[in-house]
Amino acid sequence: MDVVEIINLVSDLSIGLDTPTPDDQAVFIRYLNLAHAELFRKTAAVSPVVRILRENNLNVTNGQMDPLTQTPFLIRSVTLMDQKKPLVATSLEEIEKTDPLLTKTGQPWAWYYANSSVFVYPLTTSDPDAATGQAGVSYIAQPVPLMLTTVSADLPYPALYHPVLVDGTCYYLFQTEAGFKNDLKMKLALERWERGKTELLCYLRNLSGQQYYSTYTEV
Repeated sequence: MDVVEIINLVSDLSIGLDTPTPDDQAVFIRYLNLAHAELFRKTAAVSPVVRILRENNLNVTNGQMDPLTQTPFLIRSVTLMDQKKPLVATSLEEIEKTDPLLTKTGQPWAWYYANSSVFVYPLTTSDPDAATGQAGVSYIAQPVPLMLTTVSADLPYPALYHPVLVDGTCYYLFQTEAGFKNDLKMKLALERWERGKTELLCYLRNLSGQQYYSTYTEV
């Protein structure tokens, strides 16, 4: 479904109109994006549908890579380009346990994310201004907010599961929005929302080869 179709369905389920006003559309879009953000957080890491970005030949200076084009939601891998060597994921906290001043040099074996940047460790040179090669990063970007102009093909979920976004939008709408609050409708929407999230997650795992065969669960 295109976002307009999702919004129209939410309108029909909430106020009984399949053509909402611009003011209603603005309200529905806000709650649709709440549902979208939650669904993306739960599924993106295992989804073979979500777009994976690859940026190669990023310069590394003093251990720090050039900025990525987009803000990452999940970094899948970091590779030293000249050696085609994948690096091990770690954290700044772990490194500081043995190298609190970050002064060790040598062949990089790890990467970490800090200060909104990707770093390799250890440094390959003691010269803080020296470039130390290039690296490639594979990652999933932060989700793009949905708009009325967003088409079905741009939703990061299989078309069969687009109705899950309807249920999530209705749940948030019936729970919080003055004029739409309805405990019974909220309860029913919540049941469908939770079941839909679980089914989608199982489906994506199956599709990616992780073999979670059940796509249904009792709420």
